Amino acid sequence: MASLKLAILLLVVIIVASIRGTILESNLNAEVAKHYIYSATWFNAWLIMLCVNLFCVAAIRYPWKPHQTGFVITHAGIITLLIGGMIDKQWGIEGFVPLFRGKPHTDTMSLHQENIYVYGSGVNEPAITDVMIKTIVTPDDKIFAVKSPFADVKIDVIDVQPVEPYAFAEAAEAGAPALLVTLQGPQMGRHEQWLMLNEKLKLGPAQLQFTKGMPPPVAPKADGAMTPRLERYFVFAKHEGAMGKTIVGEATGMEAKLALDAQDANPTLEVSVFAKKFKIPVMENLKKPYVLPGVEGWTLHISNYYQNFKMSADGPISLNDKPENPGVLFELSGPLVKADAATADEHAHAHGDAASANALAIYLGDDGKLRFHAKTRRAGESAGEIELNKAVAVAWAPGTEFVIGKHLPSAVAKVGWRKVEKITPMMKDKLNSGLLVKITAGESSKEAWVGQINPENMLRGAPRNELLAMEVGGKKVELGFAHKTVRLPFKVGLFKFHAPFQEGLEESTSFMSFESTLSFLENSNDKNPTPLPLRDIVRIKPDSILVDAIGTDLQIAPGVFEGAITQEDANNITFEFPVPLESEPVVIPRDQLISYEKNTHKIHMNHPTTYPSTWYGPWLGTSYKFSQAGHDMPRNKHYSGVQVLRDPGWAPKWVGCLMICFGIFTMFYLKPYFNRAKPMASTAAVAVNESQQKVQGKGKKSKKDDSEELVKV
Repeated sequence: MASLKLAILLLVVIIVASIRGTILESNLNAEVAKHYIYSATWFNAWLIMLCVNLFCVAAIRYPWKPHQTGFVITHAGIITLLIGGMIDKQWGIEGFVPLFRGKPHTDTMSLHQENIYVYGSGVNEPAITDVMIKTIVTPDDKIFAVKSPFADVKIDVIDVQPVEPYAFAEAAEAGAPALLVTLQGPQMGRHEQWLMLNEKLKLGPAQLQFTKGMPPPVAPKADGAMTPRLERYFVFAKHEGAMGKTIVGEATGMEAKLALDAQDANPTLEVSVFAKKFKIPVMENLKKPYVLPGVEGWTLHISNYYQNFKMSADGPISLNDKPENPGVLFELSGPLVKADAATADEHAHAHGDAASANALAIYLGDDGKLRFHAKTRRAGESAGEIELNKAVAVAWAPGTEFVIGKHLPSAVAKVGWRKVEKITPMMKDKLNSGLLVKITAGESSKEAWVGQINPENMLRGAPRNELLAMEVGGKKVELGFAHKTVRLPFKVGLFKFHAPFQEGLEESTSFMSFESTLSFLENSNDKNPTPLPLRDIVRIKPDSILVDAIGTDLQIAPGVFEGAITQEDANNITFEFPVPLESEPVVIPRDQLISYEKNTHKIHMNHPTTYPSTWYGPWLGTSYKFSQAGHDMPRNKHYSGVQVLRDPGWAPKWVGCLMICFGIFTMFYLKPYFNRAKPMASTAAVAVNESQQKVQGKGKKSKKDDSEELVKV
């Protein structure tokens, strides 16, 4: 077991296997490499054999000599490192948590393994089959049996391919009205969508909804309407002049600049309009109307102040609280003027008036008839009754029309799955795999695609609208699959997600950085009967103008606010409020603070956090590491994918690595110290002295005998 030949054989096989695993991970995914190499029984047995070999190599040299110190430490370090890896494989946990801003905290962590759930009518518990979808890479892997709740019903998976969901409605006794709406046109193509009662959908620049009642009367066109004059500008401290445009009315010829004091702490907006000049303190008048003295009917409104201005996909933002590029966004509004429909619409759109957008509302009257009310930016409004399968024109674009294909008086919403026929390189990483399932009962059989569903729903009872429901041979089954889950001993929520992306790459995953602010919620127990979310608390001086600027409705106590501190420096902190309060970030000078408590955790690429936050947690494997791992930008800017890892083998792995490094250092640099010999003269003298004593003790002998004896000694 201590053979050098055995050691070379073990190392060669491990090296070749690791090379193969690296290629599999690069070409396919990490789960395939783990399944076929690193988690395989033969590979684990090979590692155990290596540990035994290393131990035996050191054991047969016992007792160890000083010059073998580095050799022993190095071999002990390798064994310790391998033991740490085996501890991780046995007791470590790795998974992910999908987090959504504004949603409740969750303690459900999804693993990289899936469970297939099959429910049967009259059967209380589902039949569950474990499967690892990402390890299915060969045609033979795509065919396997699934556990069935009925002895006489056979369920098989016969293919695995990327799928996409689609919504549809199915007639049901206890349901709600549903419509099949088709929007089509030369410029927009054809879009078919089921719409349930009281449901609203956003389709590009248009809004579609289905509601009860009668449509409102068609409003007259806005020609000749009165609307305030309006101008909007950006002004920067490091650039001369204002950048903006006149939205309504004639241009005023206004001039503006942003001035800062020596500490860059008190910005002032200097405005010149109608031959009068004004100096307006920015922080004191932030988000407040400022009536221009001596200019009747004109008001200036500072919308926002940015310490380090940058234009992102979500609009203007401040990268941090460092005054590297200070900027102000403000509006100048004046007396009412006559405006045509386009100008009035542009004014309403500039102020976020949702009613000015393209919209189509379908109404179900008490008489059972369907009616519509359509609005467009340019052509105004239209209304009328609807006949099934008859096209109705809407002037969103030339040739655009809608058709109501079906009307179900009572229906339930369902989710179906279909194979993705055309996969572009940009779609490849965003598609989910689905299963083509064949259900056989007696002589009857049916096939259908099944996609992944939310694992949290499966834990709290099957969401019947997400499962595939089929009746074969008189047997009713419902089927779906989801990630296998485990419970965390605490709950985690997303306070904020930020992902500035490279312009022109909105549909790719090439983001410069991800950043999530997490808050945690301790589970209720005897010591903590009332769990509270760990959010940041700031206490502002009661007489500070910031208290009024922020608004008293956001206070949890006088001058006390709850949220997240997203930026800190020597002079200021940047504070944000939680959903659903939705307020702009506030820059708070430190001289306006009484105190603050930092409880939230921020993570970004290569900067994870641990929770519970104890010094011994990582060493003993009692804490969990949270790392930024995914996103769904630009479709969903409030979603963050977080990787979760519990690593109980962390300590032995690091200790083993340090031992290996120290052992190699000892062998190469301290070996001369251990091999240092005694001086030759002293050694010879001792030997001669011992020989003489030995000769003298043997009695009377000849000089020749004495010489021979001395030579022997």
